Amino acid sequence: MKLQVGLVFRADDWLVRFARVEEKSLYYACLARLMRECGLGMLIIIRFSAVPGHVVTAIQSTVGISWWIYSLAVIATLPKQLVFVYLGVECKHR
Repeated sequence: MKLQVGLVFRADDWLVRFARVEEKSLYYACLARLMRECGLGMLIIIRFSAVPGHVVTAIQSTVGISWWIYSLAVIATLPKQLVFVYLGVECKHR
């Protein structure tokens, strides 16, 4: 129980921290606004874009979109990730 309460307070701290980052970084603020206002289609387009996956995942997890929209975007873009995994495995075996 103590762990759960601690995680709730820590999550609030992280959201406040990311709100400050959004105020300071124009790049982060623009991507966050696009993701919030344009919906699932824009999330999928951004996930398929040239923006690195770790950056997109971090931004999408902190901008306040619903978890089911985030999950749908992740599932829809799995083929992009699987291509890189396949290429990595094939290069390792050669």
